[in-house]
Amino acid sequence: MQDDTLGIAQVVFRHDPTSAPQWTYYGINAPMAGSAQKLSEAKFSATRDLQFLSGAENPAMRSYAEWAVEQETNPEGLTHGAGSTPALYVRSLQDEDTNQRLHRQNLAQAYLEGIRATPEIRSSLPSLVPGVEVIVLVTLFPDDLLGDALLNITEQDTVIFCLPDGDSLGFLPVDGSEVWPAEGGPGLLERFGLDEFATVRDLMDADAASDEADDGDSD
Repeated sequence: MQDDTLGIAQVVFRHDPTSAPQWTYYGINAPMAGSAQKLSEAKFSATRDLQFLSGAENPAMRSYAEWAVEQETNPEGLTHGAGSTPALYVRSLQDEDTNQRLHRQNLAQAYLEGIRATPEIRSSLPSLVPGVEVIVLVTLFPDDLLGDALLNITEQDTVIFCLPDGDSLGFLPVDGSEVWPAEGGPGLLERFGLDEFATVRDLMDADAASDEADDGDSD
């Protein structure tokens, strides 16, 4: 019997050369997780999990790739976990369109290289999402729709939207509990007068305008 309540599963395939096996996967909106030495093996295992969860022979899946910023097994002076430096990952949607997928992956790789080469960025990112042990930077284009971008999280997740901003990078922390508040009331998009058809750039601009207004009120 097929379980249609699962819908399209959002599944992340994470590569971390410091772990064994190097590939892990987990569902953003589906209760599944596993690991494998190769990406092809991880995808096969994830598909089997989804077949079991949904009862469908060909379950719908939207996949994302995630790469670890750190590439060394034991970087000097770097530890992860409670009270230490959070682990950093860069996530990219695996678009069905090949050109779009390669464009997004190239952008993600540029982010990885830029972050690895800039200690100031690595040290400042934890202040955007304090208290988390894993920081996920989501690679986005300015014209990506918010409805698609928000598929990266549930109400329990916090990520950092990352997109090109001229010659630099723009960062915006997004907390799922603010997008979909448990106690009701307007969520993040409603407060900014936006909907799922607005773009990531619209959200970045609205957030910047809100910060400027707050700074003006404090003067």
